[in-house]
Amino acid sequence: MHTKKVLFAAMLSLLFVSCTTYRANLLLLRETPVEKKADLLYQDGQKRYTSEVVKNNNLTEIPAVRRRFQDALKLDPSHANAQKALENLSAFEEKQYNIWLSAAQKLNVQEKRSTDQDYELVLAVKKLGDLKRKDEEVKVLQTGTQEVRKSVISVKSEKLAALQQEIKAEQERTKLLVLYRNALKTANEISAIDPLNPGIAFQKNSLETKLGELQSELDAQKASTAAQKPATSPRKPANATAQSPDYDANIAVVIASIDAHIKTQNPEAAISLVRENKSRMKKKENLDQLTQKESEVVNLVKTLYGEGIRLYNDEDYDAAKTKFTAVVQYSANYEQAQAYLDRTNTKIRALTGR
Repeated sequence: MHTKKVLFAAMLSLLFVSCTTYRANLLLLRETPVEKKADLLYQDGQKRYTSEVVKNNNLTEIPAVRRRFQDALKLDPSHANAQKALENLSAFEEKQYNIWLSAAQKLNVQEKRSTDQDYELVLAVKKLGDLKRKDEEVKVLQTGTQEVRKSVISVKSEKLAALQQEIKAEQERTKLLVLYRNALKTANEISAIDPLNPGIAFQKNSLETKLGELQSELDAQKASTAAQKPATSPRKPANATAQSPDYDANIAVVIASIDAHIKTQNPEAAISLVRENKSRMKKKENLDQLTQKESEVVNLVKTLYGEGIRLYNDEDYDAAKTKFTAVVQYSANYEQAQAYLDRTNTKIRALTGR
């Protein structure tokens, strides 16, 4: 009985706090100037546009983003940024629609298609549906490609199941890494054309987690091996005193080499040099320099990724491919770089046939 009273009191307290918070938020909302409310809606729309529509290529978020800008204009018709953002969003939507429509129509009339081209066709139709599902051209394409879509999903699902079996049987870590990457890529491809596929989200999360763990394990193993590897030195006369190389004396050459790789936008080579030499240096100032270069490489990767997205949205797919490839070579787990690289390759094949 006492336990029930305590529980009831706790629930009553929580309800009071919730009601108090609600009333406080309601009061705050009422007292917020209309212009401020409009600006908050505009900022939220911009955030969704950048993170979901542009970064994640989630075209289904466009209506939600549009509503944010429209609501901002209802509250404040003079909000120039919201008006401009709405115009830009419409232009972006129309541009994407034309790109996907052109790709879908071109592939749909092609007499003989490869398995990859079948996937590109149903992906293009899916994107068109995300943009304008009520459009008559889209409906015709959706109806006409239903069997192709079923076939592609079946083939991809069988491939994923086979990769999962290979993963269970494989013991060698580097081979496992390749298998995990291929499995995740296949799961992402299925999700892109069939997002409601039962269990695919769970499989993706599981693969991403295991891939990250395995990559971290291999990176740590590589670093440990490099640290324990005995330093090699030129053969000396038998009576010469054994002396380890003075790596600190070559710090200027090392830094120059790292800078050269950063300048040529090769983060993989740059970070390899940083990690290789960090275990060799004894002087703190030299370690500090390498740590600084490590930060520069990380910033370079972020820049390359951002430039890749910008170039992708500008339809400069060859240049975008170069950026995303550099990021993936640095780390296959870097956010959505691999997914963007796959999309870029799909665009290039659809538009050029190569």
